[in-house]
Amino acid sequence: KFPLELGKSWNEDFYIGQGWGDWSSSQGQYIYTIEAREDIETMYRLIPTCWKIKSSAKFPFGESLLDFWFAEELGFVKMNYTNYVGQHLNIELSEVNEK
Repeated sequence: KFPLELGKSWNEDFYIGQGWGDWSSSQGQYIYTIEAREDIETMYRLIPTCWKIKSSAKFPFGESLLDFWFAEELGFVKMNYTNYVGQHLNIELSEVNEK
């Protein structure tokens, strides 16, 4: 959703197909908002001026939350996800292999 800018929001519909158990044939909506530009610490190093994007996903079975950080030179560098039953998944950049 370039160009990125503080306060920008957008929605996207999402469909889960067959083969996902109770989630099969579900339809929901994601809401994204660019909330901040901030320096973040990762296992790799301090990464300056990342875009912080907050998201929520609303489905008939519940709501999930996602915060992620995007660095223009590295891509997505950190993600904190909480699913609709409260389980957490956190992912962050730990290394960069230069070619």
